[in-house]
Amino acid sequence: MEKKPFYRLIALNCRYTHSCLALFYVRNALEQNLPQAGIDLLQLTINDPYYQALQRILEDDPGVLLFSAYIWNASFLHRLVV
Repeated sequence: MEKKPFYRLIALNCRYTHSCLALFYVRNALEQNLPQAGIDLLQLTINDPYYQALQRILEDDPGVLLFSAYIWNASFLHRLVV
């Protein structure tokens, strides 16, 4: 049996009260164009502890990670992916 593709969309917001609207749009586009794919939208903040954020991003072994990058989350994002 072929493994279903699994996409994790990750937003690194400034606060929990903020949302990343771009990833909601990407999620909807993926659902329309890849209905067989598993899609998970994960919203974190740049103030979350680094290792806990990394664990949440990698749990369930997603096949594809998509990050929403902005100037305010660039250093946290760089630390996660490098």
